[in-house]
Amino acid sequence: MEKEIVLYIDDDETNLTLFTAIFENDYQVLTTSDTTEARQMMGNNEIKVAIVDLFMPQESGTDFIEDVSKSYPDVFYIILTSHYDLDAALNAINKGNTYRYLLKPWDTNEMRASINSAIFSYNLSIENKRLFNELKDKNTLLEKALTQLKERETQFLKIFEASNDAIIIYNANKEILMANPVFYNFVQAKKGTRLKITDLLSDKLLEIFEQRFQEIFTNPTPIFEYQLPAPNGEIRFIEANSTTINYYGEKVVLSILRDITERKLMAQRILNEVVQAEDRERKRLATDLHDGLGPTLSTLNMYIEWLADKTRKEDSEEILRLSRQTIKEAITQLRSISYNLSPHLLEKFGLNAAVQSLIDTMNEKGEINFRFQSNLCERLPHNCESALFWVIKECINNTQKHSKAKESFISLYLKNDLLYFDYADNGVGFDYDTVKKNSMGMGLYNIQNRIQSLGGNSEIKTETGKGIKIKATIKIS
Repeated sequence: MEKEIVLYIDDDETNLTLFTAIFENDYQVLTTSDTTEARQMMGNNEIKVAIVDLFMPQESGTDFIEDVSKSYPDVFYIILTSHYDLDAALNAINKGNTYRYLLKPWDTNEMRASINSAIFSYNLSIENKRLFNELKDKNTLLEKALTQLKERETQFLKIFEASNDAIIIYNANKEILMANPVFYNFVQAKKGTRLKITDLLSDKLLEIFEQRFQEIFTNPTPIFEYQLPAPNGEIRFIEANSTTINYYGEKVVLSILRDITERKLMAQRILNEVVQAEDRERKRLATDLHDGLGPTLSTLNMYIEWLADKTRKEDSEEILRLSRQTIKEAITQLRSISYNLSPHLLEKFGLNAAVQSLIDTMNEKGEINFRFQSNLCERLPHNCESALFWVIKECINNTQKHSKAKESFISLYLKNDLLYFDYADNGVGFDYDTVKKNSMGMGLYNIQNRIQSLGGNSEIKTETGKGIKIKATIKIS
């Protein structure tokens, strides 16, 4: 164990020699009669105790202590003097960090006790400072953590209050501890009203809730859907996502309640539209077969019967010519029906050829001028080609039936792995929000839904008198 360093300053060399001889076994003793050298020693060593003679030639002990204590405030100073002077003692204590005032000749035991006490006080002071700084650092970290906690709490409250979904926190007694404005608006209760979650449930739902409530505290709870009667009598479909959290030291349930009524109704409308579309397609196919191909085949059958009847006098060559012509008409009609069901050009030659054929057919009618541009050189994945073809066909049908447009433009542009689709017409347009709310908007929804099924994004812009613009971006993988 290293000895503690003690500095002794005295202009009497005999005292310096005597001090070293007595205490060198107890401490690492440094001695000097020069205060300038003493300052150098203090700068080069970790001195804990400095014993200074009060009266020295260069400067008094009190002046020395007053000066060096500014640079070495932790050192404990002991004043030595051969004359007991109360004023000098008080002056020494007041001017510097003077720990003891001893008279010469000093008593060895008293000197050793004073030095040991000073070293103990020095170590205690340093340890206190270290603990204080450590505590100060920890307090700084704690204050920083509290600030961050308050910031997160403020952000949480902002999200909590601004959320479009209802958020509630309730305890094991089913008491609602906290809820956001959306929840109170939904149940038509005043904010801050003390409620139990069970107050809002019917008897049927209460039984289901009690079962799931126990599961929430033991296992991760999946999203659960249920029907909740609103105060106005309407049945609302609610999607609940619940989990347990620590709320001021208490284990509670955090539930996010999302009103999915509109989504449910839209899904039902889509299902109804799909069923109706299938019925319309069957009726159209039946009509095409009955009114188109049926009469043509009946005519062909009549010609064949004429040819088989040897008693008839009609010109067989003419009837045979008419039969061949009727067969061609039947083949054309059958191809048309087949094309409407599944375009063979799409299957055989790809999206470009199928769209161009569709555009050519529409332009033959002369009602609307359809223009088509594309930089596609290679085939796209089959599901992408099929979905895009029906999207384009739906767009063309909407323009033909409702827009009163004179021109329409279609573009397919592939760059790297992104396919850009643009459709526009110069028709009368419509109020998109109004149309979207009723069944007339199902065609537009189908367009968006097909694009979304490909992982793409779409945007529809229209307003009364300004036609329609449809843009989509699809990543081709």
